[in-house]
Amino acid sequence: MSITKIAITGAGYINPSNTMALAQHDQVFVLDIDSEKVELLNNRKSPIIDAGASSFRANRALNFNAMLDK
Repeated sequence: MSITKIAITGAGYINPSNTMALAQHDQVFVLDIDSEKVELLNNRKSPIIDAGASSFRANRALNFNAMLDK
């Protein structure tokens, strides 16, 4: 099985949960202009309150990276 690379623009309200779900099986990159959000995501923390995403980040192996610059 090959790994798909997925790019997501913005770490807004909907994207953190979807991003973590996708990052279980594929390589996911999130591009955002907010350095605080990027830092939180790269430290496996959510910029919003989301119990589902928190569980994914804490308990699953994820192939994920957030960045400021494409």
